[in-house]
Amino acid sequence: MKNKLFPIIFLFSLNVFAGNMEFAQFLFNEGDYFRCVTELKRELYENSSVDTLKTVNLIVSSYIMMGENLKAIEEADKFYKKSSDIEYNYALALFLDKNFSKIDSLNLSESRDAVVFQELSAVFQNKFKVSDTVNLKGELKEIYQGYAKIKRKNPYLAMLISAVVPGLGRVYADRAGDGAFSSLTVLTPALIAVYYRTISKNDIAFYVSVGAFGAFYLGELYGAFNSASIYHKNKTEEYYKKIIIDYSASLFSPKFVF
Repeated sequence: MKNKLFPIIFLFSLNVFAGNMEFAQFLFNEGDYFRCVTELKRELYENSSVDTLKTVNLIVSSYIMMGENLKAIEEADKFYKKSSDIEYNYALALFLDKNFSKIDSLNLSESRDAVVFQELSAVFQNKFKVSDTVNLKGELKEIYQGYAKIKRKNPYLAMLISAVVPGLGRVYADRAGDGAFSSLTVLTPALIAVYYRTISKNDIAFYVSVGAFGAFYLGELYGAFNSASIYHKNKTEEYYKKIIIDYSASLFSPKFVF
């Protein structure tokens, strides 16, 4: 619907809006960030007296709102040292892009708002020591406490459990569905082998079934080990996505002023 209305809006924009910036603000408020960026770049090109830092920051903010974090990083890279808002949005875009190494390399003082993303980066890289968390406050402390609750699973214990009861190691790694399926996969050829050995007396079928059982059993041990190994990584990724949503109106909202 917006695409159909835009030509009409554009035709009357010169009369209704005072200039590119006012039109860009209208587009931003409408959630049309792509065309907002176009108008902002037009303003940079056409108006020699434009506030460059403010306009660049609005472009960066628009890209972040679009989810185009790499473009936001590219736009902010040359200017982030000259503006605290651009610096904040630059660090925000880097965090949203999970470019933790780049965030860590930024030379930020503790008084800068953007330093929160270096602290968040440290949290998600598991670099915080318990002693470092004493001074954490507010939302950052809440996020760390949530991260600290993510447990690790011992892959060797998972493999041992599955060695005794196939599939149970995956259940231990919080993958109950996989565990049930794996258990059936391993036990089915085992039961078939018992059938051919005791009832049907078919040696060839018995050895084929035993071979299948052995292959699936070894695969289950590896699967249990791997499931436990990646458990913390997967849970961390889930938590990362959760905090982006939960704190979208505060920490993860770009700073800008039209």
